[in-house]
Amino acid sequence: MPSGPICRTSRRRCATPVSPLCRACRRCLPEARLALGRGIHSEWRSDTVKETGMEAATLGGTLEQIRRRALPADDRELCVALHDFVRERVRFGFTSGFESVTPLRTLALGRGHCNAQADLLCALLREAGFEAALRFVALDKRVLRHAVPLPVWLCLPARLFHAVTRLRLNGEWKHVDSYLFERQAFARQLQSLRRSGASQGHGLGAQASCDWQGRRDAYAQAVPADLRLDDPVYPTLAEAVAARAGNNRLLGIHFNRWLACVPPPLRGMGEAYLNSRLDAGRTTSVSKDQSWASND
Repeated sequence: MPSGPICRTSRRRCATPVSPLCRACRRCLPEARLALGRGIHSEWRSDTVKETGMEAATLGGTLEQIRRRALPADDRELCVALHDFVRERVRFGFTSGFESVTPLRTLALGRGHCNAQADLLCALLREAGFEAALRFVALDKRVLRHAVPLPVWLCLPARLFHAVTRLRLNGEWKHVDSYLFERQAFARQLQSLRRSGASQGHGLGAQASCDWQGRRDAYAQAVPADLRLDDPVYPTLAEAVAARAGNNRLLGIHFNRWLACVPPPLRGMGEAYLNSRLDAGRTTSVSKDQSWASND
């Protein structure tokens, strides 16, 4: 059993005596992020996910890794490399942390929904020196038809609080959410959408793309008409949640609070159910580009 001090936020006992906070609350204090960057925490299992070296990564370290792999020649190529990193490293789906996760937590989980993925990309872009934020649009919930179980879909509001990444590149604002599905998953979902004959669904919008070259906007779920002048913009997902923005609520209660009520032993089953439609077509032959995860 861990023998360190009790975290004053989560009330869990920390894994090591030198740890200022347990991993569950690393977002609470700056020194917790510092501890993670130094690799102080020992490896342990939190609910359903085994946290490994990627959890202890820093944004700066991750950015440097991407630079070494992509060798971008200019700002545009760097932004595209960051986009592709999120696309290939974080599968689109739902976690029990939902919108309480930090960017590094999303990266460690390897899974997150649109707002968590956008939060990670924005964090990496800002780390690289770009101006970036989350622009929230009202997304037609038909985009998620057949992407989530029908009972879940029926409970969703008609318009979803959906983040697209807004960044300034070469003096112009760009908007993207084309990083949501890795290439193979995108092809699978697009094939299902075309077979259905619907204009949107299976997690994809009417003009869905998973590619972005940094020259114009690109979307997997949103469409240009979704962007309005009065769209709320927040630097981070945490700030949007703190401002009580959006409508990700059921009976007036934010999904974060509903999910927090699920007993830890059942969270894995809950996630499996939420993602059952997305994972149905996934086979052992489908794998992510593991080259991003190597340490060289």
